[in-house]
Amino acid sequence: LAQPKFFASGDVNVIPSGAVALTAPWAEGPQPAGFAWQFAANFRYRQVGGYIIGAESTGSAKLHALLDEIATTGKPVAAGGADRQIALDELRQSRVSVVLAGPSPDQELYSAFFTDLLASAPQVKDGVDLWFLSPSR
Repeated sequence: LAQPKFFASGDVNVIPSGAVALTAPWAEGPQPAGFAWQFAANFRYRQVGGYIIGAESTGSAKLHALLDEIATTGKPVAAGGADRQIALDELRQSRVSVVLAGPSPDQELYSAFFTDLLASAPQVKDGVDLWFLSPSR
C-alpha cells in the first residue's frame, strides 16, 4: 500500500501520542489502509476498528456500518436523525480525539460524511483530512 507522506513525516506529530483515532476507510481486514497508516506513524495513536477472529465490539457499530456503506456503494451517506446522535455518541464513548480520512477511492465521500457529521471542515495535511474532536463532543 502506498503511504501518504503525512504518516511517515513529522506532520503526524499533530496527533497527540496515544490519542484514539478513527480512520476512514474503517480499519479492518478488507480495508487494511488504516493498519498501514498506524504502522507508518510508528503506532503514535490507537485506532478504532481492527482485525480479530471473534465477536466484533458493538461500541462503534453505527459508525462502522455507515463507513462500510460508503465503501461498498461508492455513494454519499449522511447520518441523520437518530443515526447522527448514535454516531456522535459512539465517537465520544470510544474516546476518539481525531478522525483521519486518508487517500482512498472514496476519500471525498468520507470527508463529506465527517464534515457533515462533525459540522466542521477538516484540516488537510499531505493528502489526509483531519478533524480534531474536543472531549465533550
